[in-house]
Amino acid sequence: DQFRAFAAAGRELSDLHTKYEEVEVWPDLDIVFAGSAGPDTPDVYRVVKMKYPKIASPDDPKKKINDKTTVIFNDHITVTGIPLRAHDYQLGSRSGVDWVLNQYQVKTHKDSQITNDPNDWATEHDDPTYILDLLGRVVTVSMRTLDIVDSLPPLDL
Repeated sequence: DQFRAFAAAGRELSDLHTKYEEVEVWPDLDIVFAGSAGPDTPDVYRVVKMKYPKIASPDDPKKKINDKTTVIFNDHITVTGIPLRAHDYQLGSRSGVDWVLNQYQVKTHKDSQITNDPNDWATEHDDPTYILDLLGRVVTVSMRTLDIVDSLPPLDL
């Protein structure tokens, strides 16, 4: 029975992680548009560098910490409703959400001066919301991965 449970979980995890671009965006995310920008304005989805807003630490109100339930996507969009638990799913030393924030930003290589702009892919594929949707999908993959792992029976070693 343990073998079957682990095999089924492995198949489910494999599908989830290889087809991450097909999963639904986490349903509890709230996308907040600032000012006159709205969802029908393609340039509103361009990223430069996403970040977490700073909030007072519950342990020391004088200390500021990242609010990992919220991402400032850009000057026009803020994403709220990210479950803190999503950050428990780690890719090496960072969460999947942290990985998206780190990798999907405009960067210029110091020596070559070549700029990597993740917005180019979205533009080339006529998918202006790709990076925003990816962030929501990574939250879904993180949460579902944690649920699958938590559902596994204890190992009889």
